[in-house]
Amino acid sequence: MEQAVVNAASCFGPAPSAADAAPTDRAPGFEKEVIEQHGVATDLSWSQSFHGSEQWRLVQRLIQELGDSATQAKAVEGLLGIGKGGVGPIILQMDDRRSLGARSLTVPAPLGSFEPVAHYQPELVVDALDAIVAHITSESMGQVYNGGSTAKRRNAVNAWRVWLYHNRPAR
Repeated sequence: MEQAVVNAASCFGPAPSAADAAPTDRAPGFEKEVIEQHGVATDLSWSQSFHGSEQWRLVQRLIQELGDSATQAKAVEGLLGIGKGGVGPIILQMDDRRSLGARSLTVPAPLGSFEPVAHYQPELVVDALDAIVAHITSESMGQVYNGGSTAKRRNAVNAWRVWLYHNRPAR
């Protein structure tokens, strides 16, 4: 059991150190939670209700347009305009490792911010979508807005999937 937990935990970040692996250092239920989150992030059967809708197709088209510098700004505007109701289709399609059309993303800054907009330099589509979903939800799961390693991107996508699982509309 202990080895399975270490392997499941490592899919969300670096493998725990020997000190972290000691069962006395963990809160009760840690192993179960890690295994459940790993299952949610990798087995997306729970997400089928999002697929195939008109909103799914709109998000799919807008994400495709992020790869072209001529359509990227309009696609970002469209994705930001979808609002919280479109977060599910965005998260479920966000693991897109294509290069952005242009390494530039501007979103309105949260209320009370020093400047009215926030500027990022994402490298890949997944980076831009992380920033867009963070803006819509006022949550942050990975902060790869300016690019990141393969592992950081994987962790951000997995964290957003777990977030969506726990915040999806009632069935």
